[in-house]
Amino acid sequence: MNKKTDLYMAVMGFIAIRGSIELIKNKRENLINRFSLKFFNNKIEEFEEIYNEAKKVKQCYNIIREKFDEEKKIVEIYEITKGGFLSKLWESSEFLDVGILYNLKKVPVKQMSIEIADFFDINVYRLYSENSYIVYTDDLLKFEKYVYESGIDKDIVPISYIGNTNDTKKKIRVDGENDSYLNKDYKDDIDLVIKNFTKSLK
Repeated sequence: MNKKTDLYMAVMGFIAIRGSIELIKNKRENLINRFSLKFFNNKIEEFEEIYNEAKKVKQCYNIIREKFDEEKKIVEIYEITKGGFLSKLWESSEFLDVGILYNLKKVPVKQMSIEIADFFDINVYRLYSENSYIVYTDDLLKFEKYVYESGIDKDIVPISYIGNTNDTKKKIRVDGENDSYLNKDYKDDIDLVIKNFTKSLK
């Protein structure tokens, strides 16, 4: 039996923070017409705090992985980068060779990121999200315990359960009125606003 077909799925950290920061810095003149300068500056500070706190996950990942291996448990962590959450969800589930049922509404995302994405008419779930992660594990409570024991602030870097894997190979979103299938798409919507952004990250 393939244990990976019966795992919890979670997102660790707020998605789209890095993309939001880049849009704020590169398109300030556009956004300043919508948001007050004080509010704007406060959000930059908040997003940079979130981004820097989430960096700590990389420092504790190997330790967490070793603990899970010792206990013969499963944990797989995939950083959400180019293409945003939806692209990494497709890529990671394909790599694990599993089907997924997921709730997009449970993915942690800041309202400001949603508003920035809406302003530029792009999809926040396809926005560059360095230092946020998709997690697959058979013991989500233990994973949370190990992460927060390592000193990461749970209020700044939340872990949100979003669904489960299965053996169907289908990738289905289940939070809408009608179930919808996830399609392969590696584009990053920030490229539509900041020319050659993701090319510069290669």
